Amino acid sequence: MSGLGELPCDKAAERAVLGLLISMPAQRDAAQAAGLTEAAFHTLAHRHVWRALLRLPLAAVCLSSLVEELSRDGNLEVAGGRAGVAELTEAGCSPTNLFAEVGVLLKLQRARVLRATTQSLLDRQQRGDDALEVAIAGAAELAALVEADRGVATRQKDRFAAAAIDGVAFAESDIPRPRALLGDGLLVAGGLAIIYGKPGIGKTWHALELCKSVARGEPWLGTPTAAEGARVAFMELELDGYTLQQRARALGVGTHERDRNLVVIARPLLRGAVDLFAGKGDVEALRELIRAHGLQVLVIDALSRAHTAPENDSQQFGQVLITLDSLRHDTGCAIVLLHHERKGQPGDRTDDLDALRGTSRLQSDPTLLIRLKQSPSGLRCLVFAKVSGDRTPEPIYFRLSDDGLPEVVAAPASAADAKREQVRAWVSGQPERW
Repeated sequence: MSGLGELPCDKAAERAVLGLLISMPAQRDAAQAAGLTEAAFHTLAHRHVWRALLRLPLAAVCLSSLVEELSRDGNLEVAGGRAGVAELTEAGCSPTNLFAEVGVLLKLQRARVLRATTQSLLDRQQRGDDALEVAIAGAAELAALVEADRGVATRQKDRFAAAAIDGVAFAESDIPRPRALLGDGLLVAGGLAIIYGKPGIGKTWHALELCKSVARGEPWLGTPTAAEGARVAFMELELDGYTLQQRARALGVGTHERDRNLVVIARPLLRGAVDLFAGKGDVEALRELIRAHGLQVLVIDALSRAHTAPENDSQQFGQVLITLDSLRHDTGCAIVLLHHERKGQPGDRTDDLDALRGTSRLQSDPTLLIRLKQSPSGLRCLVFAKVSGDRTPEPIYFRLSDDGLPEVVAAPASAADAKREQVRAWVSGQPERW
């Protein structure tokens, strides 16, 4: 195959799939329903592990039994030894990532088959075989490749049946809780959040600080994040790269070793429009970005610059949300969108949910909605308008320091609290009458 270069493969994706199947063997049926076979693994060691997994009953699959099975057929050393097999479990992807990783392996498998077919035809031509016979043979081999792909598509049509389990099995199954990325479940792996507010209220500042905090594993405005940190990407579609860089530097980005967990996509390096409504290529490009960088959070600033659908049309804009749903569920990456409020609203007197601009699906589909607004006291605050996976926190009030950075402050007393305090002070100053 040297004439056409090295065969394409993705060892990291192979390890991710095998690691999951060792840790969660119940996912094997789903992987096979998605079309996973031995041919999808290019690495010899990984093919041996896959064969051993298939020979073991699901209930018996564990690291020890897998090592024993590989030893029994004499392939343990080829598979990397006990240590190599153990390392696979550390590289395992999440169940929500399984279909995406299998899709990567199948795509590369097709590329290898096509490469092998092409090389075979070239070899025959160079040997002097009849051109017509070579063409017929090539057509037959390519037709077989297409037919195999149709078989995968047919199996994928049965994905609902393959995913169905009875109530007892569902209740007894060990479904892992999604990883909490913010709070105890405010934002979790595969979640969808929207941060919204009026222009100039500081959405980009707060989103950047959120990215920095999650990447470092530090609290965001007093709200904890995952202590071990996480891989985060910030995609800026409104501001130019220079302005974004100045804000990032002001927030101290680049001064902490974990800031390498933060990936920034901005102009001028990012070229062209982004469209998650009509541009299917952009959806796949985001999927590849998430996979290539192992992202757990993707922030897009702003939603209005990432699509061409009418925001008030629930049917057309719903396609954007369906696209985002597929992206976040398939990859396990939480998506955070920055958006705007409706125009002409009187600020604090407006219902927080109704202040969000666009179709009502923007209120119903996300798992977390955070409104950034000005309070009657003059302070700015974050209001958790919708929380699906945790208790709803109290609003977070803050003021801007001299260098423009937010400083969390105590919640201001309400007018009723202030009146009660005045009455209490007056009563305490009156003389005893009994």
